[in-house]
Amino acid sequence: MQPRLEWIGNNRLTLREWLIPRGTHGAGVFPDGRGHDALSVERGRMDDETLQRIEAQLLDAATDPAAWQAALETIARQTGAKGAALLTVKGQGPLVLPTQGMGELAQRYVADGWYQRDFRYAGVPTMRQRGWMVDQDFVTAEQMDRMDYYQEFLRPLGFGWFAGLGITTGDDLWCLTLQRGAEAGAFLDQDQRAFARLVPVASRAATLARELEFNRLDGMADAIEIMRRAAFFIDRFGKVVRMTAAAEAMVGRVIELRAGKLRLGQGGEALERHLSAAIWPELAADAAALEPVAIRRPGAHPLILRAVRLRGDSRGFFVPAVAVLMVTDLDERAPAPLPHLDALFDLTPAEVRLAGALLGRFSLVDAAAALRLTHETARTQIKSVYAKTGTGSQAELIDLLGRVRGAML
Repeated sequence: MQPRLEWIGNNRLTLREWLIPRGTHGAGVFPDGRGHDALSVERGRMDDETLQRIEAQLLDAATDPAAWQAALETIARQTGAKGAALLTVKGQGPLVLPTQGMGELAQRYVADGWYQRDFRYAGVPTMRQRGWMVDQDFVTAEQMDRMDYYQEFLRPLGFGWFAGLGITTGDDLWCLTLQRGAEAGAFLDQDQRAFARLVPVASRAATLARELEFNRLDGMADAIEIMRRAAFFIDRFGKVVRMTAAAEAMVGRVIELRAGKLRLGQGGEALERHLSAAIWPELAADAAALEPVAIRRPGAHPLILRAVRLRGDSRGFFVPAVAVLMVTDLDERAPAPLPHLDALFDLTPAEVRLAGALLGRFSLVDAAAALRLTHETARTQIKSVYAKTGTGSQAELIDLLGRVRGAML
């Protein structure tokens, strides 16, 4: 019996129908008779000057994640695309850092569940081998007219044609997805010649970004180590990539580590949902998944496990760890307050207390509760602390405070 793609829609297509062998450049006439001239439109050129400008933007983005947006906008414009975004290849997740023209598409991709039905993952083997993939590698124009993915999702939003560029960082692979409007036509030979030049440039920038993020992760792990806290650093697949000595001491006693992933005897499903919500908050099943997980112990207070995303936005997508799981032992005393924060950063006494509470409990919600602050007051104070310390997130603040503690020891 021939396999079917059950999730394509009412007009289901067999694998044989849409996995159609094409030439390595997607060349030739589409099966509906339309040739290249009918599908082509005027689009940006990828000449040497343009490629150098894009490479400079990508290298800027490697050291400043905020610059990725401008780089993706330039790539979309120069390839005649309506928008661009990044997509994880291992596992199915949301579109990361979509350009301005793809805002609604990115939202619908997750909200309507299309990320679970994106059949274009079938082109990943081609992308791995060649460096990019395009629609005509695995689907015909006639089939596109019958498929729900195009008719109910892409075309009502003004999109129609796709190209995916493989971005390699070590053993990891991302897809830089380019989306054109239906009227703009497919990505053809001249476009794909530009892809051949663009893919290695993007991969070099991504590799540099990842190496820098490894250094940042090491610094954060060292800071938490100084605080003698138990912390597991988690990648986007839910695997542990770093752990502090206090966390390592828990492995095999209250927490198991199997195939790189944390496992609990009780509460395992709750921990898995909690980690998933921290890794991909856009895909969180419900608010309960955001709540910390308690591990009960006979004759002792519970351990509290809370996962925190390391960045408040999705710009740090090449990071080796996307979340940190902090383990709080309620039987242990909190670290001593940090001295001299008021003099070092001109913090008010209230801000010093909040910063110290964050070191001891790591969660802003928990810190506010311990200090008997309202959530709004805590948010106002933490924004002031960020501004005075030159940090932009709770993870960066914890990193800085850890280094301050180390210098004061």
